[in-house]
Amino acid sequence: MTNLRQNKLKQISLWIIAVDFPVMYLAAVTFESTVLTLVALAFMALGAVAAAVAF
Repeated sequence: MTNLRQNKLKQISLWIIAVDFPVMYLAAVTFESTVLTLVALAFMALGAVAAAVAF
């Protein structure tokens, strides 16, 4: 994997996690929506996979 691609994956995983935390909080605490919580968890898993590949 090239260095440029790794750097881009690091940034993508950072932004996925940064954006997903407030969404997950809103879904679980404020709206108490199971579907929205599961969608937020799926995006968090995507961010975790991207971080695992990048690092």
